[in-house]
Amino acid sequence: MELQALMLSASIDTTREAAPLADAAKDDALCCTFCAQPGAAFPARVRGPAGETIRGCALCFLAEHLERLRIDDEASLIWLPEMSQVVINTLMREIHIRLRALGEALHAEFRLSLDTEERRRLFHARALLQSRGAAAIARLGTERPSDIASAMLRLSDAAYRQRFKLLGGLRLLPSGRFFEGDRDIYPEIVDRWRAAIDGDAAPSMAGAG
Repeated sequence: MELQALMLSASIDTTREAAPLADAAKDDALCCTFCAQPGAAFPARVRGPAGETIRGCALCFLAEHLERLRIDDEASLIWLPEMSQVVINTLMREIHIRLRALGEALHAEFRLSLDTEERRRLFHARALLQSRGAAAIARLGTERPSDIASAMLRLSDAAYRQRFKLLGGLRLLPSGRFFEGDRDIYPEIVDRWRAAIDGDAAPSMAGAG
């Protein structure tokens, strides 16, 4: 499978859209065309340059759509030139899958319900990535993705096409939420990832999210 390049983007193009939760089942066998995550083609759906449908996981979709209404709840900016956006998404997906399997809440604002070695490792890995938000603020004056989206939408077409060079080591750190309207559907997304990996989609603690 040929992977698509993933970079921070913002668009008001209405042909780029997120597929609703109800459309998920038929896409469970597909892989993300940005990071190759199996079973990850939910709920993101993007139109390519030739009008083709590109499927991607929710985390890669966030990076492609900083203009989302609740993007500041769904992610934050960090400065991490050592890692690509795909690597960050892959790490965060694994952290969220393991937290969900342990019955822990997914959003970064929540604390661990139990103090175990595995939980502490996951917590500290996430906290280490979050700590790079200070570097983003120092360079850009913000860690809010919506601020970068607003700036992008004011760029000329030529400058927008060069945004990868302009943004340098800026990356998006998913927070553990993904909204469909006012509802956070991210726990359901993570359960589908778990099902694609090991056939176990049932969370250890009902309602964790």
